Formats: sequence, C-alpha cells, structure tokens
Amino acid sequence: MTRPRPVWWTSIGLGAVSLVLVVVVDACTASSKPPLITSLDTAETHSPYGVVATGFKEATEAGVLMLEDGGNAIDAAVTAAFAATTSAPGSSGLFGTTYIVLHLADGRDIAIDGTARVPLHTSRDELAELQAEDRVHGIKVAAVPGTLAALDHALARYGTRSLAEAIAPAVALAEQGFLVTSSKRAAISKYLDTIRESEYLRHLILKDGQNPPDVGTRIRQPDLAKTMRRLGIVGAGDFYRGGIAQAIVADMQKRGGYVTRSDLGIYRVTERQPLRGTYRGTKVMSFPWPGAGGAVIEALNVLEHYPADFLRRTSANQLQAYAEAFHIAIADHIRFTSPSSVSGQPPDTIYIGKPFAADRAALISFDRALPPEALEQESQFYTPPGGTTQVSVADRFGNIVSLTQTMGRFFGARAMTPGLGIVYNSFLEGYDLSHPAALTPRAACPTDMSPTIVLEDGRLVIALGSSGSQRIPGIVALVISKVVDHELGARDAVLAPRIAWVSGKESGILIEVFPPNTNGLVETLEERGYHIAHRVDFPATSRDFIDCGAVNAVIFDPVRRSFVGASDPRRQGTALAARR
Repeated sequence: MTRPRPVWWTSIGLGAVSLVLVVVVDACTASSKPPLITSLDTAETHSPYGVVATGFKEATEAGVLMLEDGGNAIDAAVTAAFAATTSAPGSSGLFGTTYIVLHLADGRDIAIDGTARVPLHTSRDELAELQAEDRVHGIKVAAVPGTLAALDHALARYGTRSLAEAIAPAVALAEQGFLVTSSKRAAISKYLDTIRESEYLRHLILKDGQNPPDVGTRIRQPDLAKTMRRLGIVGAGDFYRGGIAQAIVADMQKRGGYVTRSDLGIYRVTERQPLRGTYRGTKVMSFPWPGAGGAVIEALNVLEHYPADFLRRTSANQLQAYAEAFHIAIADHIRFTSPSSVSGQPPDTIYIGKPFAADRAALISFDRALPPEALEQESQFYTPPGGTTQVSVADRFGNIVSLTQTMGRFFGARAMTPGLGIVYNSFLEGYDLSHPAALTPRAACPTDMSPTIVLEDGRLVIALGSSGSQRIPGIVALVISKVVDHELGARDAVLAPRIAWVSGKESGILIEVFPPNTNGLVETLEERGYHIAHRVDFPATSRDFIDCGAVNAVIFDPVRRSFVGASDPRRQGTALAARR
C-alpha cells in the first residue's frame, strides 16, 4: 500500500522562492488560551518493515516515507532530522549540535559527534557583560555549528540516499509551513520576551510581531527553504566553506558575532565509540562525552542493586531509589567530565563501572534524602542550555538509529541570519566565566543529550532519547527500567509518570503525580527531606510538561516479530510504522 503524501510534500525544484515572511492562520485556528490536559495517551505503531518516532508529525512523516521508498534507518533518521529543523526550528536547526548513536546491520556500533565548538576568537569580556546584564542571548552567544556536518556525514557514510533526497521534505515543509501545536505555543510563550527582541524572528513566529501564535497557525519559512534547496544542490560544504559560509560570516562581522570563516572551514565531525554498559543482561550503548550517556549508564548500574520486583512496585522507597540514582549519576557525570570541558581530553570513565556504582548505591538510605556533601559535588564549569528533540528509527535490514539534536535554548540565540533563515545556536551562554579555561578555542560545548540503544543477544530492546536538559539521563534511564524491569511495551513505558532529579539552584525532585504516583507518596518524600522542585498534576497545560522531557522510542516485539514505536504526548510527538 502506498502512503499518501502529506499536504506539505512537494518535489525539490530550482524555482525562485519569495523572501517575504508569511504567517498564515488556518480557518480552524483554536483559541489562544492554553488547553487543559486531563490525561496522557499516545498511539503505539507496529511494523516488520520499520518504525520512526520523533517529536513532530511532519518529521515522522518524512522519515517513514523514506523507509517506504527503500531507504535505510540512517536515511530515514537524517531525513526526519532535517524535517525537524523546518517543522520545529525552536528545537533543532542547521546551526545546532547533533549526536547520533548507530547500531548497524553488520554489528558495528558508532557514535557520530556533531558538537558545537567555541569560536577561535571569542571575547570573555563581552560575554561577561551580557551575563551581568542578564542578556545572554543574541548573535554573540552562537558557537560553531555541527548539526549539518553530522547529518551529512551519517548520510554519506552509512546511508544510501543523496543529500538532495534527504533534504527535500524539509524544503517542502519550509515552503508550505508547519502548524503551531499547543506544545510549540507553550514553548514560544516561555521565551516570548527574548523572541520579541529579534526583529527577524518576532515577525516570523509571533502574531503581529508581539504575541504567541494561536494553535493552528501555519508558519512558513521561505528564506530557509531557499537555503536548504541550495544545500541539496551544491552540498553541505557550501555551509562551511562556500557561499552560505560567506553570508554567515558577513552577518557575524556586521553584528559582532564570533564565528569566522576559519571556524567554519576547520570544523570536522568526530566518530567515537559509544559508551557501553549492561543492565540485567542487556547491552546498553549511549553517547559519550561531550554528551551525557555516562550518567545513563551509572544510573542503571545503581538501579541494578535493587531487585526488578522492587522497582516494579510503586512505593516511596521505589521513587526514592529512582530519584537518588539519577541524582548520583548527574552529580558524578559533572564531577568526572568537567575537566574534559577544559582540556578536551576524554574523561575518566571509572564512574560508569559496576564497582563504583556499588559504592554509590550503598549511600542511599530509605529514611532520609542523600545529603549533597555525600556526593563530592563540584561546581559546574559549563551548564548546557535546554531545547532538544529526539529521532528514533529502526529498519527491516537491522539498522537502528538514536539521534538527538538541539539549538541550546529554544530558538537558540533568538537571532537569525537575514536572507538565509538560519537560527543561531546559544551554546556560549552556558560557561562559568570565572573559570580561567572558559571559552578555550575549539573546545566542545557539552550537552546532557543521551541518545541510547539497548540490545539483548543482538536484538533491539529499545532505542530512545529525550529532551529535558540535565533531566535527560535520568528520564532515559527511567524509561529503560520501565521496559526491562516492568516489562512494559513502548506506549506504556513512554506514558508512565516521570520522576527525575533537578540540579542547579533549586535542586530536588521533578515528579508527575498521577497513578500509580500519589499525593501520599509525594508527602512521604517531603518528610524524608526532599524538595519537590517541579510537580505536575492533572489537569495540566502543555507548559507544565515542558520540563518533563519528551521520549521518542522504538522497541522490537519478539512475539509479533515486529518493530513498535511510541512518541511522547507531553510534547505531542508522533510515531509511524512503515507499510512496506
């Protein structure tokens, strides 16, 4: 059966594109008031041919059509990632960071590192002044981008389709426009003040240049369509060393940004080995530093000290075990990787070992919260900004992809390249400028993104990732536990109420309070000394769920001999199955 093409789908052509910015409100536009959510649900999709799960309907459609047209999982993931840059420009874009974990049909495991890097000539004094004024956004916080290089590298080395084929749906989406969902509107509202300060962005995204767009508004990006069409014709090298690079550098020079022609020209993607661990007999592969896959593996190692039956039964002790495992893991991740943010050398991975986790698990006592001093916590040299999207894909050939990408903050620096439609990232905002090694030229700008693949005897258990800043590793580990310990399917594992650890000034627990989590369990945690940093009860709004992550996952059902996909309704994700 042939899947009908989405309404936005057009072929990639060479015709002229209007440069006028257009915001169209569909006749079915809903009320501007945020709707109340009374429960969460999501579809579970099955196919022996492959599955795509992303945070955005348009991106998922593009990826699954690539599978159905004979592409492999790498082709589909890259196509979906490009489509996400035009259907969700706040969460991903050509100027961002992208991490990819691959398990290939021939058994190879690979991590593709498209991390943004510090420009060669960055002014500490200027950024310190912006921090002092609490205005750390705009073109000066943009780092050297890696997303396009990573996607192009993955496609050229492990895919079967051309860049022009993979980018075509993104061009169509930019021309025809994406619809504003309640989740996208909530994120726009959160960053409304800084979006208003961008003359280009506010007229592209906001209603009348001032207010959040209504749900159902269709936003078109003709400038970005022109840029992506050009990339499909002349190749990604134009972005780093050609005409597009020249336009970016001219804008940087005009407005005081730091990215130079040299920065773009010397950027190279790095292939790494994924970090490897085990969890109750499964093989866990997650993204290494400068990602946070080590925290995923340590959290699972700590949880392994509790019987699966204990973790299946909801109780205050079970919730505390989850929260402390995630607390410990992120604290140790910061402690062991912070020196790498200075030196650029791989971190000491002792913290992902089983013996280390045994000592950490012994610190947890079910009568009190773990005191901060027990963890030898260090101040964080670099705090990654949030704003992330996840793509998970499996194909019939045996290839599996977990891909996570970000612009830093939502809409990155909230600044765009005039005429190109490219949103700049915001990775330079995360540095503690009191540290003498801050802004070391060409240093990686770390993130907490943790794309992960779990296998058992070579068979897919789950491929997943999440948004959620420093909560990402814990959320990923929680969903893995729901699949392995609770034996839940993709849908139920994604829907299960979240508990996570919130780091920073207001550290404590993030918890969703709906069955089986109860008010009584939360009260018990508070009696043990825990601060509830973020709590979500029904009815809730989309904005309430922004900090709770968005997991897009693919598993394999050995009974049905079928792939199963589920996407997170917290941010209105979509999973689709290939029909052939």
